[in-house]
Amino acid sequence: MRIDQLLTGCDKPLFIVGQEKNSGKTVTLNRLRAEAGLAGLSDFGLCSIGFDGEDRDHLTGGPKPNVEAYENDLIVTCAKMLPAMEAKLEIIWSDSYAGSLGRLVLGRVKRPGKVLLVGPRSVKQLKKLILFMKQNGAKHILIDGAADRQTQVAAFKGSQVCLVFRPKLKESISQIVQRIKEKVYLYSLPLHEKRPEIDLSGDQILLVSDKEFSVLNSEELQGFSADTTIETAYVAGPLNSEIAQALTLLQVETIVVKNPSDIFVDTKVIQKFQRKGSSLEYLDKPELAVVALRAEGGSMRSVSPEKLLQRLQAELPGVPCFDPLYSVQEIGGRL
Repeated sequence: MRIDQLLTGCDKPLFIVGQEKNSGKTVTLNRLRAEAGLAGLSDFGLCSIGFDGEDRDHLTGGPKPNVEAYENDLIVTCAKMLPAMEAKLEIIWSDSYAGSLGRLVLGRVKRPGKVLLVGPRSVKQLKKLILFMKQNGAKHILIDGAADRQTQVAAFKGSQVCLVFRPKLKESISQIVQRIKEKVYLYSLPLHEKRPEIDLSGDQILLVSDKEFSVLNSEELQGFSADTTIETAYVAGPLNSEIAQALTLLQVETIVVKNPSDIFVDTKVIQKFQRKGSSLEYLDKPELAVVALRAEGGSMRSVSPEKLLQRLQAELPGVPCFDPLYSVQEIGGRL
């Protein structure tokens, strides 16, 4: 599979989600968009969860890659950033609500070049923007996601996700491959067939048996005992080790969380739960489309891209993987 084939014939929004800050999200976005352009694909929408495309990080001061936009791309940004852009936009929509960086606008690129992407402040706004871009002709939408956050993926049902990694300090190929495998494993867990009958919020947990149900918060769950078998536990907030342990002691048959971003336990904990005949399931989850890994991560954070891609191809044969800074003809480790 070539890089552009990820997007050919697919109109699902692709969220590019880094596993840490400066993992290579924007570099990945640029590579995907460039390869798609070379293959003749057009009608793209580009958006950010935060602020991307600036020369230097507005928080750390470190250098950042620019975002390249092409003719007729749809760009979400804010009005005050327009004079600083190399690209020229035709504004087709303006938001009356002023966000943290100013009034949001949607523009169509008339002269290609570097752009600044500014995202909305809420998931609700993001959903509206995605729908609005599609209504204005965007067939392929690429969203530069926030570091180590995936909750924005829930803004659009049926979305795809690209997980982006880079080596940690002194991390070996074996270690980074294991880390990627554990994250990919989370996306293999099934969807739950039934949604909870009551709305949950905060850290509430709904325990359902064949005769009754109970709604508890995380503190009340500790030490709770049940007279009957608990068939399902719906967890409104993050599934952490304390909640997972309490639900394991209760011998819950199925734990249900909203999506993969709500899991904050080690993969070994999940597998232990499964070995006891129970399961962990999601109410919603995006489709894992591709894994991007920036093998060149800087001083003491780099590994061989050839060896890393070959290892991933062997260990994750069904998952497309590529390095956005490495010249590969095929995704999946084929060199």
